[in-house]
Parts: sequence; C-alpha cells; structure tokens
Amino acid sequence: MKSVRTAVPKVMIDARMVGPIPHGIARFVDSIALGLSQLQERQGQLSYLPVFMMEHSQAKRREAEGGFHGFPVLGMGSPFLSPKEWWEISSRLRLGQADLYHSPSFASLPAGFWPRCPWVLTIHDLNHRTFGGWKEKLYYSTLLRPFAERAAVLTTVSETSRSEIFQWIERSQIDVIPNSLSPKLADPVSDADVQAVFSKPELSSIQPGKFFFCLSNPKPHKNARALADSFQQFLKNLGQSQQRPKLIFSFDGFEDEPSAYRNIPEIVFLPKGSCDDRTSQVLLKSSAAFFFPSLYEGFGLPPLEAALAGARLVISKIDAHLEALRDLSPGEVHWVSPEDHHGWVQAFHRAMRDDLMAVRPESGRRILDRYTPLATGQAVDRVYRSVLGTKK
Repeated sequence: MKSVRTAVPKVMIDARMVGPIPHGIARFVDSIALGLSQLQERQGQLSYLPVFMMEHSQAKRREAEGGFHGFPVLGMGSPFLSPKEWWEISSRLRLGQADLYHSPSFASLPAGFWPRCPWVLTIHDLNHRTFGGWKEKLYYSTLLRPFAERAAVLTTVSETSRSEIFQWIERSQIDVIPNSLSPKLADPVSDADVQAVFSKPELSSIQPGKFFFCLSNPKPHKNARALADSFQQFLKNLGQSQQRPKLIFSFDGFEDEPSAYRNIPEIVFLPKGSCDDRTSQVLLKSSAAFFFPSLYEGFGLPPLEAALAGARLVISKIDAHLEALRDLSPGEVHWVSPEDHHGWVQAFHRAMRDDLMAVRPESGRRILDRYTPLATGQAVDRVYRSVLGTKK
C-alpha cells in the first residue's frame, strides 16, 4: 500500500536502544518522548508528528500501551549498530516520507545510505576515541564523523562534551540538550519498598545503611575495577575485628561480575536485570554512600540520580561531574581524583564513620528543576522546528 503524505511534517526518531533495561542513551530517548508529550499536552499540539522507530518486540508492547508516551511507533528488524540498519533505516525513511530523521546516539549511516531528508544527530560523548578498541575508533572516524559533519543540527548533552566535540569536528554550532531526571527519584520510599528490596536473595544478607553502592558498568572509562581495588585496601585497613561493610555494584545490562572478585564476600554484584528503578532508588537512599569513580563521562546521570535521592556522594572530580552537580554546595559532594587510589580508600573510611554530608532536599529540588523531561522536550522541539521551518 502506497504511503500518503500528511500535511503535518513527520519526524522519525531512532529509539531501538530502548529496551527492558534503561541505559543512559535509552533514558535520553525516553526523556525526549516524555518531554514532547508534556509539551504537546501544554500546547495542544506539535507542529510535526514524532514517530519512534523501535525493535519489533518493544514496538508491539508500546502499541498495546497506546504508543511511546502517546506517539506512534514503527517496528524495526535490524539490531542497534548492525550493518543491516543501513538498508532498513534508509528504506523506512524513504517509504515513510520522513521530513526529518533524528539519531539520538552515535548510530550513523555511511554516505551511500544517507537519508534524502535532513537529519539531527546527538553525540553524547567521545569516550570510544580514548577508551574504545580499534573497531570503535574506526567507526568514529569513518562513519560517525562524516555523518555528524553533514547533519542539519548536531547536539550533545553537556557543555563538557560540546567543548570536546568542537575540537574534533568542523561545526559552527553544536546545541546542548541535557538528559533529564525522573521526579519519582525524589519520592520517599516506604517500609514495604525497603523490605521488598532487601528480601531479594542477592540482598538478604545486607543491612540498610551498612553498604556502599556503585551504579555503573564494567567499561574501562567507568573505573569500577579501581574502585574495587580501593575497597579491598579499605577492608585490609579495617582488619578482622571491625564490622565489614559491603560494596554493591549494579552492572545492569551486562554479564556476570569480573572473575577477579567472585571470591570476595564483601563485594556484591547484582544479577543482570535485577536493579529496576525502584530497587535503585531504595539502594541509593539506604546506602552509607554512593560511589562513582569514572575517568570520563559526557554527562554522568547516576550521580544526579543519587543526589536527587538524598544520598551521600563520593564522586570523581572530572569536568562532566563538576558541571552536572553545580547546584550542590561544596560540602554535599566529596570529590576524589579518579586515579587517586589513596583518596578512594580514605573516602570509604569517611563514609563508614558517617563523616559525609547527605544531599539536602532543597539542593535536590534545584537539580530536579534543572533537568526536567519538559526542558528536554522543549530543547528538542526548538531543534526540530528550526530544521523543518515550522512554528509552534
């Protein structure tokens, strides 16, 4: 059946990274859809129709729920970052008569498959150029860079990333569209929530307030191995006579824990798929401190989520974190250089002594006011309208 062009321009957005486990880019795409939905509710309508391209099983589930935050979805067969996507995306954009295409990640098309319509590209960071293998570096130089150079609009998620990308690519302008936070993270947790989380088999031996928490992944730039090494030194300093707290890692979406730490009872790796948003919120609020030791970030969402939950923060002192957490007072974050082994060891001791300040509710509200889904939706809307030449 031949498609019929509607009077309203169509914006097709790649949302194939959205799945059952919400990673950083997936959360960004979700915030775009939620923010545009909130903006549409406020304005009455948008000047274009967003259509979200999703993996088939996700598309079916979203269709049954009434769409992706109310917007139509389009099932896709090619996996995220598969060469098969080059043919499918190009074909879908052509047959769907897209007026604009948005790739909200580093997924790029080679020159022979560039869309006939203009496109927007979001580059969250350039971590693969430093910490990636040869395949990632080749992808960035041969696919991502040419696709970014010819994008109608190039966006990123922080001023830190924008400064770095400006040094890598020839662009006169790069727009910043930050991530957003779920207001639910500021909600109080009930005794029933706490009981349900700590009744899970993997957490049943852990007492609230007697553990440290790291919500991260095992990629090299996350620096999780260095944190585990510092924690082991902290345990050695304690000796056997003192109470020995545990360090909980959530590497959700990744495979089993590193084999080097399987025989250390004080280090706990949550099983894949077990750390949903409610579990994460309970662990953030119940921890003695939240640790985030990254060597590099483009934005760094977990520290903001921890701040919103009112946790005690031990965070690596890098530009992206300093930017994202600028609404906090100096005493509300304990900063440690990511490569300072002794500093991380001492941070564990301070946290155990209850010598760290928790983020105050008023500071959490400032963060929440800055990083809202509506703000993300408004920023994306400005970009789309600027390319399409439409009014509100």
